[in-house]
Amino acid sequence: MIMQHLYEVVETSFKYPIKIWNHQFNRSKVMKPHWHDEIELIYCNQGSFELSVNGEKKFVNTKQLVLINSNSIHRLRFLEDQTKIITLLLSTELFDEFKLVQCEFDLSLIKDQEQLEQLIIYLGDHLDQETLVIHNRMMQIYELLLEECSVYKLAITKKKLPIIKQIVTYIEQHYDDELSLTILANHFHFSEVYLSRMFKEKTGITLLSYINKIRLNHAYNDLMNTSLTINEIALNHGFKNVKAFNKIFKEYYHDIPSKYRKG
Repeated sequence: MIMQHLYEVVETSFKYPIKIWNHQFNRSKVMKPHWHDEIELIYCNQGSFELSVNGEKKFVNTKQLVLINSNSIHRLRFLEDQTKIITLLLSTELFDEFKLVQCEFDLSLIKDQEQLEQLIIYLGDHLDQETLVIHNRMMQIYELLLEECSVYKLAITKKKLPIIKQIVTYIEQHYDDELSLTILANHFHFSEVYLSRMFKEKTGITLLSYINKIRLNHAYNDLMNTSLTINEIALNHGFKNVKAFNKIFKEYYHDIPSKYRKG
């Protein structure tokens, strides 16, 4: 699952409406804040992680299950080595068939969460199989969510993206331009103090850190996959100069770009 952008586009199959991954992460690994249209279920098979959803944090331990609703900004930080998780992304297209224009889900409402957990574990153990049994297990998950976990809301028309999503979308589109707290505050008509505090509360990281991570993601790709010079890469991706690029790169990758490329 590629997470280069905060808004994540997930390719789903009409054959199977659920995408499944088994992951293993080490301590301090962080999945940066992102969101997507799909509903996400994460089952912690081993270890623990910190989950931030729309700025609210919770700790998830071994044998615990969490649900992240559609279009919720979320971030994961893993707390132990060899933390193993099963991730399911559920397409919302099936819910559309039930005329649910807007529907959220609350795991605390489910009567038998163990049944849902067993379905997820089964799918995680049979990733490579394409059988009717697999499809039936997937449909059981949808049925459980619809029948026991759904919180129906009034149908609403899609309005403008919440302001935090407008901000991160703007950063994605202009990361290679000059960006600063002052520039963004002026663009969105906020005070610098308010914008800085709001962004940190909603995403779990500072505005400057997010900008740097976006720039580094793009720069890293060019560093490892092109023959562009370090100077060209730095200037192409919003860094003022090579010195600034080297400093920020070393903070995240513990080496300067030129040595990292050789190594």
